[in-house]
Amino acid sequence: ALYEEYQKFNIDSAIVYVQRNIDIAQATRQTDKLYEMKLDLSLLYALCGILFGVETMIYSILYLVFCSLVLDRAHQQSVNVQMLIFTKNHAVDLSEYIMKNLHRGVTWWDGQGAYTGETVKIICVCLSKYEINDLREELHRQDPHAFYSVQEGVRLSDNFVRRLSE
Repeated sequence: ALYEEYQKFNIDSAIVYVQRNIDIAQATRQTDKLYEMKLDLSLLYALCGILFGVETMIYSILYLVFCSLVLDRAHQQSVNVQMLIFTKNHAVDLSEYIMKNLHRGVTWWDGQGAYTGETVKIICVCLSKYEINDLREELHRQDPHAFYSVQEGVRLSDNFVRRLSE
């Protein structure tokens, strides 16, 4: 009985491992690897259903969903990023959005395009990776011509507020 329970755990670990490979393949846009990993995942679920029954297969699927939704979200909240936003006319509105809605501090400075000579505002904000999508949507809503760069893994001092989203 103990051996069977251990085997079920190994199947779950293999499924999580394959799912991580799927995430990597999606992030790196390797479509051949993505299809290969999805095939591996479906084979693992089929094997799980054959060896341990449908109940264990369903348990494995629920376990994967839990890991994907909860653990990835918690991990994203702990990854710090620095976002630089380059905009011509919307620095004040974007900064107000960041401070009021994301509760993050903002620093901006004037820049000048080397090719065009045009003046731009460069907005710098540090936030969690989880907050990027909200800011990106607002950025595109306010200034569709703005662009940004994101640097992950930024080390931040003790004064950076880390919070779990609700």
